[in-house]
Amino acid sequence: MKSLTFGQIISAVDGRPLNSQLNMEAEISSVSIDSRSIEGDSLYIPIIGDRFDGHLFIEDAFRKGAKLALTQDENLDITDGNLIYVKDTKKALMSLAAYYRSLFNIPVVAVTGSVGKTSTKDLISAVLGAKYKVHKTQGNFNNEIGLPLTIFQIKEDHEVVVLEMGMNHFGEIHNLSNIARPDIAIITNIGDSHIENLGSREGILQAKAEILDGMSDEGLIIINGQDDMLKKLKANQRIITYGYHEDCDFYSVNAKTVGVEGIDATLNTPKSAIEVQILALGMHMVGNALAATAVAKELGLTDNEIKAGFKAYKPTEMRMDLQKTANNLHIINDAYNASPDSMKAALDVLTSIGNASRRIAILGDMFELGEHGESLHRSVGSYIGKGKEIDFLITVGQMSEFIQKQAIKEGMDVKDTIHFNHQEDLVGNLVDIIRKGDLILVKASRGMELEKTVEELGKVNINES
Repeated sequence: MKSLTFGQIISAVDGRPLNSQLNMEAEISSVSIDSRSIEGDSLYIPIIGDRFDGHLFIEDAFRKGAKLALTQDENLDITDGNLIYVKDTKKALMSLAAYYRSLFNIPVVAVTGSVGKTSTKDLISAVLGAKYKVHKTQGNFNNEIGLPLTIFQIKEDHEVVVLEMGMNHFGEIHNLSNIARPDIAIITNIGDSHIENLGSREGILQAKAEILDGMSDEGLIIINGQDDMLKKLKANQRIITYGYHEDCDFYSVNAKTVGVEGIDATLNTPKSAIEVQILALGMHMVGNALAATAVAKELGLTDNEIKAGFKAYKPTEMRMDLQKTANNLHIINDAYNASPDSMKAALDVLTSIGNASRRIAILGDMFELGEHGESLHRSVGSYIGKGKEIDFLITVGQMSEFIQKQAIKEGMDVKDTIHFNHQEDLVGNLVDIIRKGDLILVKASRGMELEKTVEELGKVNINES
């Protein structure tokens, strides 16, 4: 992190020193919201959450070496440490991140969408890494807390920043965009995620389009040209499209799966055709790769650099991560998150991979669907029952039972399905279900924590029958 002076911080957060002898030229070299991760010369920003109040740990942060702390409680009885009063520490975190971003004159790429944000962000970062030193969002640091912390990790030798932007409610991506001020924005699609809070797909489009709020009119928007909602997007900036049809600016029409190794595809740009291998599962990754290629071309990469970048790509943990266990199972670990669209895409991957004795789908609840929950879970069950070549369906949770019921209603044999209300019951019955050579997809929303099932699958004493 580039150092900031106390004076710069006070100005950026509209703060008021609670110490009369504060040295405005003193500097901090890191920002933390967790007193356990304090380093020397840190600024500690206490966040008030649903289950904790970071103000309780200000003294601990000072003991561990913090040089400065913010507070929205101006009556704190702390004398051994430099305190700055602000009206709202979370807003101060965002304001300071926006100021820190302004210190760097480098391209910022921002990615949002209902499905595919993380894989697209990772593909863009891998491809751009063939030419530039790239800083990108790590893990799920894509919200009003995580994105500022990602911004503070920008260093003076970084040449490009790639940020993921997530949201649950209106206004959140607006705030993120105004912090990051992206030069290039990618919207992957408009699905059903967070429809509970946003009301409709039209509402989801409105919320995702907030990514444009922090952009100048000279910026570039890259969108999925075959998404029915994104076709309605109106903007002052240039718009580039990608997809699986020649009408798109960047397109691919001949992609094919190559075993479990990935996908071979020709990525057609306005001026060339690039033969690449995408080391990831699922034909939906071709669209993500086209978005990455559009970014790369905008930032001056050659075709050979783009090809080299794809070879360096590695999926984020628990995102379509194919694993082979010691007990001879192949597991597609996609337990990080789920929506109806991403679940269907994952099922496509499961059925596209050959040489499996059985294909098993372990599917858990999808969250934040509100009143649409039953119908959207049933839509996944219908997708399975109407032709997906799945040998055994396991559902776990409360809402996922609708997946099972609809799959049976659409034609799946009831003896080839089983439902568990709780993950513990599923884990206890794995030994009776799983067989040697099975290919198993595990997918659900993050709160289901089905990575525990993935771990237990690797321990199962395999039934040889």
